[in-house]
Amino acid sequence: MTIKTYLNKDINILMDIKLELNEAARSNPCPGCKYDTKLLAKFVSIKLNSMKNGSSINKNKIKFLKEVDYINELTDIAIFFSKLIKPITITKKIPEVYKNTLRDDRESNKRVRTHLLKAKKLVISLNNKDKHFIIILEVLNAFIRATEFKLSVDPYTFYIFDKIIRIGYKTHLLSASSKIIVGTKRIMNPSRYM
Repeated sequence: MTIKTYLNKDINILMDIKLELNEAARSNPCPGCKYDTKLLAKFVSIKLNSMKNGSSINKNKIKFLKEVDYINELTDIAIFFSKLIKPITITKKIPEVYKNTLRDDRESNKRVRTHLLKAKKLVISLNNKDKHFIIILEVLNAFIRATEFKLSVDPYTFYIFDKIIRIGYKTHLLSASSKIIVGTKRIMNPSRYM
């Protein structure tokens, strides 16, 4: 196969990835997750155009990839702490809305997971092991972890997760932790987003 053939194959795969991400966003019942998925799809579209045109991606457009990378670190931290805190918290009656949300969103989250898993498989099949594709795969894995968390979590852990997110946003603790993790990734690999 020629380099052009590989490039065309990757361009076609990227178009399929974008379609899967758009479908995942359309199905997503969580407004924040929907936004994040659309943001990743937007970056995939930017990457697609850069590959078609043979041009590099400017710093202003790399920000979309940085943002989803940062947001997913934040979600991973909240999932970790909700599982960690649950055994040491006093069990109390939780508002019905948490049970209802998990139940009502279940089928939509299953569809989201299906589209995300398809997108992941497509990213893995790309010939070019571009650093942006590696980050896209990391972000997709985080999206999948978050969706599987919502599909498997009990209402009480979900309640704790929600409280951690809310407190984290108010106090900026989650934000600071996410920035440290993303900053560490950049120190370890200065050209991570370039």
